[in-house]
Amino acid sequence: MREKKINWVNRAFGYLAVMTTVAQAWIYTYVPTDLFNLQVCLFAILGVGLFCVLMLFKKTAVLAPISLMCCDFLCVCAFAKAEGLIDYLSTAFFSGFSFEAFFNLDTFVWVTVLLFVLSFIFSSIAMYIPPFRKSKEEKNHMTKKTELSTGGNAK
Repeated sequence: MREKKINWVNRAFGYLAVMTTVAQAWIYTYVPTDLFNLQVCLFAILGVGLFCVLMLFKKTAVLAPISLMCCDFLCVCAFAKAEGLIDYLSTAFFSGFSFEAFFNLDTFVWVTVLLFVLSFIFSSIAMYIPPFRKSKEEKNHMTKKTELSTGGNAK
């Protein structure tokens, strides 16, 4: 049996998610102190570390984007748990939510929120794309196996 080929689309989205998570953790350190929660940075570092360790082995490479996505979700939860976030957002969006009001927030706050969302999306995409492509031999073998199990009536 041939070696499975690496699916570079999966890797690209995975590494893109890692880069946005690192950028988000770095930029998050510049948010106002009443919005800062150290757990956000810790979960980001944990997610990147788990991703790198799990990508080292073929059997665990499937779990790498999942671990990063879970840690990104924990980052968002920790960000929402910050002491002054409710007061900060309620005064910023007192007259209702709009993109103008969102982009009038402190630059580090809205960039961090955007990076949270992008990292979660990239890791979700990487999670649904298989990390390895099947070789032509495996595809042919699976087709023959399906034909045998259906009695040659496979459509």
